[in-house]
Amino acid sequence: LCRAALGQAPVRQASAAFMITGVGRRIKAKYGNRGIRYMLMEAGHVAQNICLQAVALDLGAVVIGAFSDREAADILKLDPEESPLYIIAVGKP
Repeated sequence: LCRAALGQAPVRQASAAFMITGVGRRIKAKYGNRGIRYMLMEAGHVAQNICLQAVALDLGAVVIGAFSDREAADILKLDPEESPLYIIAVGKP
């Protein structure tokens, strides 16, 4: 995953890395084109909650937006309709 994240050290050094993904077609079926906005908002909410929980556990968390979508999807063996949206690296600060 570090390779997909352009070699960023927080991903390499993290005790855990969370990948938030979404399926745009599924949410667009319910909410139309605005569904993509909702999907991205929810991804942000999830990331924020992971970061808040990390702080509560005296851990550090770094959000990562710069990564290769294709490489991340391949590494995680995502369904072709599923898109990687966000990586959150968590570990000892």
